[in-house]
Amino acid sequence: MLLYRGYQSDGQAGRGTVSYLDIGQGDSILITTPSGAHILVDGGGTLNFGQKEEWRVRRSPFEVGAKVLVPLLKKRGIHRLDVIILKHGDQDHAGGLQAVLEEIPVSALLFNGTLVDREFYMGMMRTALERDVQLYAVHQGMTLSPDDKTELSFLWPEGRDGEASGTPYQNGIPLLEEQNHDSVAFRLEMNDRNFLFTGDMDMEAEEAIVEQAKQKGISAGPVIDVLKVAHHGSKTSSGEAWLKFWQPAAAVISAGVNNLYGHPKAEVLERLQANQASIFRTDQQGEIQMRVRAEGIEVRYKLVEALHFVQ
Repeated sequence: MLLYRGYQSDGQAGRGTVSYLDIGQGDSILITTPSGAHILVDGGGTLNFGQKEEWRVRRSPFEVGAKVLVPLLKKRGIHRLDVIILKHGDQDHAGGLQAVLEEIPVSALLFNGTLVDREFYMGMMRTALERDVQLYAVHQGMTLSPDDKTELSFLWPEGRDGEASGTPYQNGIPLLEEQNHDSVAFRLEMNDRNFLFTGDMDMEAEEAIVEQAKQKGISAGPVIDVLKVAHHGSKTSSGEAWLKFWQPAAAVISAGVNNLYGHPKAEVLERLQANQASIFRTDQQGEIQMRVRAEGIEVRYKLVEALHFVQ
């Protein structure tokens, strides 16, 4: 009840909300700005492992977008999305967006400027075009300001000028099979509070962002109130230099219960704890909702009735 009380129609009352949705092994985050703009970051997706015998394939298979995400949005009175941000094209981030695009009007879709030659991804992009969704390839240095209390600053990927020779293209857009390195990363400043979203970016991308900042004479970024831990807590991300640069007060890990990857990894948890970051996990606490005001962030989560403040 603590979690869902926030969704009654009492208006935002000047606050913003960031909800890290519980969609299993994947990412999906709903941002509502103080003015009431709705931004969906990723849409999760059902992961399939190998081929199954015909008799084991469900006639109506479970699909995160149709079975979880769309009903959740509608239940909360969200009948239009101002923006979808797709951080990269892997199934566990993009798979659920097909159902969202089919069921809910969307004004704009922001993506990393590449395509993935997979049926689910191309189908999703075709659906977006058929429904007149504006597509924008975002890159480092771009910003988005939904209202005067909210700004998104894109940190990654780099601009795509001068792709390596031999890079395949479709309709003038590069095809990229391995997407993690080129995940969209951005900083959200809302009501004077800072959030960092990282997708599945790897340490190479983290180190490039930190090095670029140092070349500009910036030894540390603005202190981050809440870090969305990259790649579900995989050991390929969240390096020591990255955490030292941003100094997050809290960290959120989106991972499925007893997932086959062993996420989050112990060494990542140890690095976060060594940097004194409070840790929230969807596999342990379910959906994690943060109400954002200038004076602090109120954190509520579903599986354990609790109330926490990030000051």
